[in-house]
Amino acid sequence: MEGERQQQVSTAAPRKGQKRKLEDPAVGTSRALQAYEFEGGDEEIRCQPPQKALDREVKAQVEVLERTFSWRESDRAAAKRATHVLAELAKNEEVVNVIVDGGAVPALVEHLQEPPPLIRDGCAAEQRPFEHEVEKGSAFALGLLAVKPEHQQLIVDAGALPLLVDLLKRHKKGPISRAVNSVIRRAADAITNLAHENSNIKTFVRIEGGIPPLVELLEFTDVKVQRAAAGALRTLAFKNDENKNQIVECNALPTLILMLRSEDAAIHYEAVGVIGNLVHSSPNIKKEVLLAGALQPVIGLLSSCCGESQREAALLLGQFAATDPDCKVHIVQRGAVRPLIEMLQSLDIQLKEMAAFALGRLAQVYLGEQYVNNATLSDVTFLVEGKRFYMHRIALLASSDAFRAMFDGGYREKDARDIEIPNIKWEVFELMMRVSSCDKGYWQDLLRAADQYLLEGLKRLCEYSIAQDVSLENVSNMYELSEAFHAMSLRRTCVLFILEHFEKISVKPGPTPLIQRIIPEIRNFFSKALRSNPRGYRP
Repeated sequence: MEGERQQQVSTAAPRKGQKRKLEDPAVGTSRALQAYEFEGGDEEIRCQPPQKALDREVKAQVEVLERTFSWRESDRAAAKRATHVLAELAKNEEVVNVIVDGGAVPALVEHLQEPPPLIRDGCAAEQRPFEHEVEKGSAFALGLLAVKPEHQQLIVDAGALPLLVDLLKRHKKGPISRAVNSVIRRAADAITNLAHENSNIKTFVRIEGGIPPLVELLEFTDVKVQRAAAGALRTLAFKNDENKNQIVECNALPTLILMLRSEDAAIHYEAVGVIGNLVHSSPNIKKEVLLAGALQPVIGLLSSCCGESQREAALLLGQFAATDPDCKVHIVQRGAVRPLIEMLQSLDIQLKEMAAFALGRLAQVYLGEQYVNNATLSDVTFLVEGKRFYMHRIALLASSDAFRAMFDGGYREKDARDIEIPNIKWEVFELMMRVSSCDKGYWQDLLRAADQYLLEGLKRLCEYSIAQDVSLENVSNMYELSEAFHAMSLRRTCVLFILEHFEKISVKPGPTPLIQRIIPEIRNFFSKALRSNPRGYRP
C-alpha cells in the first residue's frame, strides 16, 4: 500500500499506494525470447547475442505498430501480436529500458485509441477486427513499462493519460464483453502504475477526469474490474487531498463500505486500502467514513482469512481511534479488542505491529465513570468476595502491566469470562478500578487540588500517574506543571527524561529554553548524587 499506510507508528511500514502487478512475477529473458518465433523463425535473430537480439526484436515490433494503425484485419492482427511481444518482453524488468529506448512508448500510446474508420467505396466500413484487443495489449505493455519510475513521466508526456481515461469508459460504447472488461482492467492497472508515488501524475489523472469513471467502476459486474478500479483509487488517494475530496464527492464511500463485506478477499483488501488512504491525515473524511457505517465491517475484517486485510483493518482502526474518545468506546464495544489481541500471537511481524498499534491507540481510551462496574457491554467480570464486578478489558490493558500480562499472555484468565480475585476487599478493589479508569486530564486537576489542600499522599499518587506519560512532545509542559504545583517527584522524572533524551531534544530547531531552565536542577541532582557517594563506590 502507498507505505501507512503507515507516519502512523514507527514500527509499521508506511502506507503505500498499491503498485499493481500486471501479471505473475516476471518471466526470464529466455521465455521472452520465445516470442521471437512469431516472426517466422528468423535464424539470424536467434543466433545473435541476447542484447542484439532484443534490440532487433524491439525495433521490429515498434515498426509493426507504426505502420499498422488501421482497421484492416491484417494490420490489427499484426498490431495485436506486436503489443503481446512487447508486453512479454517487458515482464522482465531488465529488458524494460531496451524497450523504451527502442521507441516503443509513442507507438504503444498511439494504439490506445481506435484507428480512424476504414473507408470503402466512399463509406465507412463496419468491420472492426480484434476490437478492444490491440488497445488492451497496449495498455498492458505501458503498465509494465511504468513499473520503472523514470518512465512514468515519459509515458504521460506521450499523451497516454487521456487515452487511458477514455478506455475506462469503453463499456459505454457498446455491448459488454470479455474483451471490454479486459481493456478496462488493463487501463486501470496502467493508471495505477503510472501514478505510483508520483504526485504530479496523480494530479494529472484528476485533471483528465479519471476519478469519476474509476468510482463508477467500483460497481461494475466484473470483480476483476472492481478490484483494478479500487487499486487505482487507492494509489490516487494517497497523500493527495484534492483527489481524496473528489473521490468522496463522487459518492464512493457507500460502495467501498459494501466492498468491505465482500467474501472475495481481493475485493475487501483493496476497499479497506482505499478507505485507509482516504482517512489518512484527513479528519473530516474520517468522520464521513464513520458516519457512512464503515466501523463494523472494518472490525469484521480483523477476522478475515486474508492477513493483508487484517493488517489494513488494524491500521484503520488505529486511525479511527485517534478521532475522539467516543469512537474508541464504540470500537471496544463492537468487539475489536479480542481479535486484535489474537493477532498479537501471529507469526507475521507486520500483522503483530499493526495490532499493537491499534491496541496502543485504544489503550488511551477513557471509558468514563459510567462504565465502571456496569454490566452493559462488559466483556470481563471479576468475582470479589463472592460479588461480581464488571469491567472492560481495554481499560484494564491501558491501566496496568499486570492486567496486560493476564489478558495477553499464557495465563488461564486470558479467555475467562469470570476471574476470581482473592485476598482483596470489595471496597479496595472498587476504588482501585475507579482510579485506574480515570481520564489522564483528571490527574492534573487532582494534582492541583492536592497541592492546594496539602494532601501529600494523593499528590504523590497524581505525580506518579502523570509521570507515566512524559514524552518528547510534552516534557516541557510536564516540567512547567511540576513547577506550578511543587511536584518534586514529577520534576525529577522530567529532568531524568531530558538527560536520557538530550540528543533528540537538543537537535530540535529553535531555542531550547527548557534546557537552560533546568541547568540548576541538573547541578543540584548531581551534587546530591556525588555527596551521597563521593568516591563513586557502588554499595
